[in-house]
Amino acid sequence: MRPRLSGSSIMASDERPASSVARDEAVGQREYLIAPRDVDGASGWVETRPDYPLPRMCIVARRGRLTNAAVGEFLQFLDDALALQAPMTVLWDVSSEPGGFPSMEQFRTVNRWLAQNGRAAAYDACVQGHCLFVKQRLRRLGIRTMASIARPPQ
Repeated sequence: MRPRLSGSSIMASDERPASSVARDEAVGQREYLIAPRDVDGASGWVETRPDYPLPRMCIVARRGRLTNAAVGEFLQFLDDALALQAPMTVLWDVSSEPGGFPSMEQFRTVNRWLAQNGRAAAYDACVQGHCLFVKQRLRRLGIRTMASIARPPQ
């Protein structure tokens, strides 16, 4: 049995550190390993900064509906991130209201994708930890439910 979210945290959006995505004062110090990609309902990129010990994958929900096409583009983004074969952390910012959030069917699509071609093992090998920024209590409950299903080892 895989451990459950032992290295992860779920934070309310008012607990964000000053260096968060929302107040990025280190723009000039950031180097993109994968440039920002915007899709319906979300943005994602992989960055390095001098003050971070590991690269960080950032996934930020935005206002708008997360479409099935956007989920497909997100999976391509994840594929590109896995191709880096580098240890990294993941920042999930789902604090925007109402913000893009996957439906259960979209979540199952992602799980099916991870189950193919050793992607789950590659993801688990690369991702060293997760940090989630969440504002809505019901959304936190949904994330905890999804995490209990996915059971990430981080």
